[in-house]
Amino acid sequence: LKLIGGGVVGAARVDADGDGTLSDAEKSVPMVVNATRFFGDLRYDIFISEKDSFYALYGIFHDPFAGYDWRMHEQIGYSRHLVKTEKTQLIGEIGVDWAQENYIAGTDPNTDYMVIAARGMLSIKHKFNDSVGFEETFEVYENVTDFEDLRIYNSASFTAALGAKLALKLSHSLIFDNQPVPDFRKLDQTMQQLFLLTYLWLPDE
Repeated sequence: LKLIGGGVVGAARVDADGDGTLSDAEKSVPMVVNATRFFGDLRYDIFISEKDSFYALYGIFHDPFAGYDWRMHEQIGYSRHLVKTEKTQLIGEIGVDWAQENYIAGTDPNTDYMVIAARGMLSIKHKFNDSVGFEETFEVYENVTDFEDLRIYNSASFTAALGAKLALKLSHSLIFDNQPVPDFRKLDQTMQQLFLLTYLWLPDE
């Protein structure tokens, strides 16, 4: 059983004249919110062998800057560890995804309650040593009722330990939607540089 959630909220000062720099007047204007995204996924796997499992998933997210007031989706599928060693894990998955979408106010149409897509995923995790690791996940969703509706999700990260509990993580995520919500862009990218503090609490025996 796995529960994953997160959120991104960002703000910036706007380059109103589009010249690539912020003038003194533009710097004096208060920052405005330019990114808001919250998400959560709940997943349950039933393992039929050490490397094979069937899974069911429920997820929801809110992203008004991509046009979504909310988007819920349910998945069922099959997962297999194609490679499973001490240093490397390569996982492949296939499944079916059902989605219900509710768009922000002013969008016409405002909802779509029947998005059925075939899903394919490849994920690799590799540890170069005890301190340095790499991870990448590539997902494709193909709408089975409209083949021009293609979505691609890709995330990659590089992590280096700076101590027993502190690590540096560099990550890049990409979301491509060939048929986005009307009047919104097809491509969304996020780059992050993070310091991670790991805290592990174990109760007394």
